[in-house]
Amino acid sequence: NGSNNHLRGYTHPGITIDPGCGTLLDLNLSIIVDSLASTSDIMISDSLGEQITVENYDFDINVTDYCSYIPENHFGLNNNGSIIYNLTQAISGFEFTINNASIVHKVPCTLDCFGEWGGNAILDDCGVCRQPNSSGWNMSCSDCNGDIILDIELCEDGSEPTYECPSVTIIDDFDIAGNEIDSYDGTEVCSPIQCPAYIDACGVCAGGLTGQTACLRDCDNNPIWQWSEPGPYFFDDCGVCDNDPENDCEYQSELDCIGVWGGGAMIDECGMCYEGGPNHPEWNSLCKDCMGIVNGTAVIDDCGICNGFNENKDCTGLCFGNSYRDECNVCNGDNSTCSDCNGIPNGPDGEPGSGDEAKLDMCGICDNDSENDCIQDCLGDWGGSAIEDQCGVCDANPANDC
Repeated sequence: NGSNNHLRGYTHPGITIDPGCGTLLDLNLSIIVDSLASTSDIMISDSLGEQITVENYDFDINVTDYCSYIPENHFGLNNNGSIIYNLTQAISGFEFTINNASIVHKVPCTLDCFGEWGGNAILDDCGVCRQPNSSGWNMSCSDCNGDIILDIELCEDGSEPTYECPSVTIIDDFDIAGNEIDSYDGTEVCSPIQCPAYIDACGVCAGGLTGQTACLRDCDNNPIWQWSEPGPYFFDDCGVCDNDPENDCEYQSELDCIGVWGGGAMIDECGMCYEGGPNHPEWNSLCKDCMGIVNGTAVIDDCGICNGFNENKDCTGLCFGNSYRDECNVCNGDNSTCSDCNGIPNGPDGEPGSGDEAKLDMCGICDNDSENDCIQDCLGDWGGSAIEDQCGVCDANPANDC
């Protein structure tokens, strides 16, 4: 939130923006002619709400890889209207001012009822999450007249009513089976708000708020006095008119996911309901990973490569950079930290710590044969020829040995 040139924002509790370089916001700016827009008065808070020391960075260059230029703990506005940051700590809040430009306000990005940021799905009058004006809108709680039937009224004592709406309207003292009725002995403890409209025996939406009285002929136009066992013809939930209850909705006996009997709407692997099932263009589209696999685990890495595992980063962490590790596993090294005295990294076999690395002995001889290493003579000289004779005299003249 904020004014036309000052922005303030916070993350949800327990959620922070990871450290590193990235885009914090994409802004729709109205820039003053011949001016360079920039940020100032920057205040960034860490995960504990403590202020992070951040400096402004002016992007006066026309590049796309801004993270190659912005130093650590800097924050700025690039020439595309994006706020770029490079921070060493996680972010939980921010505040800054836009200079030489004003922000063109947009509709805030919020979660819709499907949990999608920026989505426009809302709850219909039945409490079902749908796209506005979609084909199933309000169908799960509407009668055949399109009137919404919600919760029935509670009795004065708080109990539920025991009286239910009749399946047909009683006319001229006959019930739907053609039996003459002397009196109606159903006890109405309390009445519903309204009885829903229904498809009567003639296939007409009657009752409820339609003002239409149910007819006394079945859907096959048979009058009430000609009905015989097993009873009158009725439209089943799939629109078939007969008097065989065993074949009702023979091909599909359940409501589809948008509330249509015998309908073809189905729920995909992402949990979304679509008319036409797998033939819908958005079928399984909301839970595909970047490789197009439904409920897959592949993600776009920091270098923009799907399932790339950041393998295109060099040893400094720069995407598609030129830095590499030498044979001593040192980034931008020159092999000097693991070369032996002959200048061979890790010795002839190239394996660190294998023991074949050449070493200088005390006489300055470089090889990997420890058995020929020089030793000290009795005068303490490495590689010297002095020896101690039997009289205990140490020198290098054998002529005077006793």
